Amino acid sequence: MVYPMAGIQRVGIPVLLAQMLSIFTRQGKIFLYWQWRRWKMKKNYKCLTQRGLDHSLSGHEFNLDTRYGEQLSVVFVCLLFASVMPLMYWILAISFTCSYWMEKFELLK
Repeated sequence: MVYPMAGIQRVGIPVLLAQMLSIFTRQGKIFLYWQWRRWKMKKNYKCLTQRGLDHSLSGHEFNLDTRYGEQLSVVFVCLLFASVMPLMYWILAISFTCSYWMEKFELLK
């Protein structure tokens, strides 16, 4: 079956751009939180109590349920459109690679 090129351009390009944008927004959220935590750690010398110091050095909750949902949605969309647009395989690989490194960085720092 031959797919019409106009349909691929009308549907495929917005899906491709949405997947690329979702990679940057998910990883950007982690990066901005890390920057905020760094700023908070600079200010920890002003803490008067142990509770305040503990709060300034603690990280945020690591919600696996939302991260699994995000990863499953990326897999579903990319594999759905990959038969028409092979570039989606690369988007999927970039998404998982970025997620792996940012989450590893987030957990170890």
